[in-house]
Amino acid sequence: RSRMRVGSRGDGVARARSAKARGAHRGRSTRPPRGPPCSLLLVALLSIHCASMGAAPAETELTAGVAVNGTTAKDEAAFFQFTLAPYEDAVLTLTMLDGDADVYVLGPSHARYQGYGPGPKDARAVNVDYFGNDDNFNAYRSSWSSWESAGTDEVLYISSIDSDIAGNKTENRTFRVGVWGWSRWGERGAEGSEWLLSFQPRNHTSAANRADQKAAMRTAFDACCGDASACQAWRDKDDDTVPTDACHVRGNVCDEFGALAVVNFAGFGLTCDLAFLVEELAPVLGTATRFDVSSNPGLTTGAADLAAYPNAARTPASTLAALLRATAPNVTHVVLEANGNLFDGSPTDASRRSATTFTQEVCSAFRARASTLATFKARDTGLKGAFPVNEQCPLGAASVDVKISGNALSGALPSPPAGGCPSMLFFRAERNAFEGTIPETFASGCPLATFLDFSDNRLTGTVPAFGAAGTQDALQYLRAKNNSLTGGVPISLLGASARLAGLDLSRNYLSGSLPRDALAGARLTDLDLRRNALTGSLPDVMSPEEAADASSVELDADGISVSASSASRLLTFVDLAENAFEGYGFPDALVAAPELTYLFLENNALDGDLPLLTNGNAADLEHSVRFRKTRVLSLSRNRFTGYVPDDHLLLDVFTAPRGAVVDEISGEYVTLQHVYDISENFVGGSIPTWFAMYREYDYITVKLENNAFACPVPDAVRYLYAETECVAESEDDYVGGSASGRKAHTDDANGGSGDGIIAAGITDERAYNPSSSSSSAEPSRSEGFLGFGSLETAAGAGALFAALLALSLLAHAAFRASLARQRRRALARDAFVDRLDDIGRRNAWGDVEMADRREGGFGR
Repeated sequence: RSRMRVGSRGDGVARARSAKARGAHRGRSTRPPRGPPCSLLLVALLSIHCASMGAAPAETELTAGVAVNGTTAKDEAAFFQFTLAPYEDAVLTLTMLDGDADVYVLGPSHARYQGYGPGPKDARAVNVDYFGNDDNFNAYRSSWSSWESAGTDEVLYISSIDSDIAGNKTENRTFRVGVWGWSRWGERGAEGSEWLLSFQPRNHTSAANRADQKAAMRTAFDACCGDASACQAWRDKDDDTVPTDACHVRGNVCDEFGALAVVNFAGFGLTCDLAFLVEELAPVLGTATRFDVSSNPGLTTGAADLAAYPNAARTPASTLAALLRATAPNVTHVVLEANGNLFDGSPTDASRRSATTFTQEVCSAFRARASTLATFKARDTGLKGAFPVNEQCPLGAASVDVKISGNALSGALPSPPAGGCPSMLFFRAERNAFEGTIPETFASGCPLATFLDFSDNRLTGTVPAFGAAGTQDALQYLRAKNNSLTGGVPISLLGASARLAGLDLSRNYLSGSLPRDALAGARLTDLDLRRNALTGSLPDVMSPEEAADASSVELDADGISVSASSASRLLTFVDLAENAFEGYGFPDALVAAPELTYLFLENNALDGDLPLLTNGNAADLEHSVRFRKTRVLSLSRNRFTGYVPDDHLLLDVFTAPRGAVVDEISGEYVTLQHVYDISENFVGGSIPTWFAMYREYDYITVKLENNAFACPVPDAVRYLYAETECVAESEDDYVGGSASGRKAHTDDANGGSGDGIIAAGITDERAYNPSSSSSSAEPSRSEGFLGFGSLETAAGAGALFAALLALSLLAHAAFRASLARQRRRALARDAFVDRLDDIGRRNAWGDVEMADRREGGFGR
């Protein structure tokens, strides 16, 4: 079994493609010139070309009927191949044992020598060198894919009906398979995903939809695919006015008797009423265990009657109940999401609308399927109203993935049944109007839950003890932002022993302090507690033992906590802004995390000098000990002091390349903003002129205003400090840490060195407190890093600017040279973005839901 690691699916824009990926597939060798005579290069040209095209992992051969066991880590793939004889199709099954993985298949039309591998189309290979030595393809594609079954089996029918992707069915053909891990951890605690992969050949000529279902599907095709651009995957290749046999439509699966078991209309562009489909497809739904009509905004309810249904059902609620009852008794998946206002009903006829979608009738239909229905997805479909009292729908004992987010549901949250949800992995109810408390059963009765989201509702009460050891060890992500929750953060969620990867409880009314080892979780990547009422100090240790005995903290040669700077730490995103934290703002447990990319601490009462990025050795600029990958450093409205260290120009804020992510709402690529914000603090000294080098970078934001910087403000950076007052050195009196006056810089040509207005009586609220110097004069900025002499004259400032410009060029060169081998790899985040606000803040939940992805290839 071949294994490979690839980059995050959502970071394709941020990562520059390798020389191999840019050039090899266009027929050019990517070997750099070596200097041999042209004749020797011409002799070797063909072999070099072939080597660059074919440098990729070898596929393991699959044997019909024999399952292969494997494990893949997140964003890791295992590659296989199987061969079909003439006039053969195949059923490919990926059986999940733990976690979640996806399967992608390429037919003979994408031959191996072309450099394509089977996988999601936006995947990017990592660390491909000029010689193709690493285990990667140039690019990834898929002709068949199954990728949203949420921990349940993925099943594909590989049909030979389309020669463009399946090759000539009269010949032997080889198909290549990629199994891609999506879970970072399985629900049972192991890393990655464990699965079984197998295939079974089918006779192509005998694989046909049974007669009654074929007639029903033709009726649905004629009524729902009227637009010539709709249902392209369903239309016959030779005559697009008739449908392809449903057993051979990509995404569908028939059993050996020609009965449809998987019916997939996702993204077809259907334009009809769901009630019509329920009635006309009755023979089909009776055998369907999976039914998917997602992403069809032209699908409606309330426009047709269900004549065969009791009482001539015509409302959206009755249509939903009828759909559930019409599916097979062992139905496992019903997917309706992303269908606009599907359940709004008629805009003109009140009798064809439902004030409440989940009526007793609907809940009764859910109860009838409770023992088998694993997936119910109805995100953004116009669901409305409250759930009946004492009803658990849509939750049941078999529930694995339930998504009712983005609707107009109200009242109390649906509660898990009395026996809990022993199989549940995902529950999402965000963006509704639910009230009341979060049912405690979600914490005590769902032991395998990995992702729970209660955000953007009107919930009150305390946060249950989610993630408790021995009760809910599988929990990886909990979100309940933007509610009215009170109490403290449960101790089960944070700390060295916690297993949580992401926690978002921002915009609530939580109080109390955090445990000192709150940032020490081995899996913790994202922590967002913005806008609460939390108090105390920032977490500063990596274990309870370190908290109990300060002498137990092991320090490295740079004086940094060894455990805090461990390469195994995953902490990437921390937002503790808009609380009441106080004390030192830069503990090693926070700033020494090697993957820390986003840090938001604004609007607290934190103090301390701005720390160096490096160890202070000018000859070793790449040896960063803090903020090693930080692109957003937002520290405004605190009590920070000191000066801006010269080595901050080496922050990723300034040196990392422009990146982008996909906005989850619009689907558009959005440039990630890099932020350096130390405004409204007590930072003093002179403003470094190297800030000016980044003035024209539209993705870099620098904010310095309302500090205690010294006059004169250099011309090059006056645009950053034009509206606030600087501290006149001749007027400073640092007795007791206060200033007796401040001079407002002027706009004259000499950079503000002329006479100005003295603002007498300025207190220490904006005065520079020289915590590292006892001199009454401005402390030298050379302390601990570089010395350029006095900055009191224009010559001194010019010398500093020239020296820093040269230093910056050297830093950029060093950065580019070490990009591939050291610490500048692009963000290993997923495609999902919670928000991007005016300073570029994003909620980096790239790893959140194993089952929530966008397109995975040419077809589903």
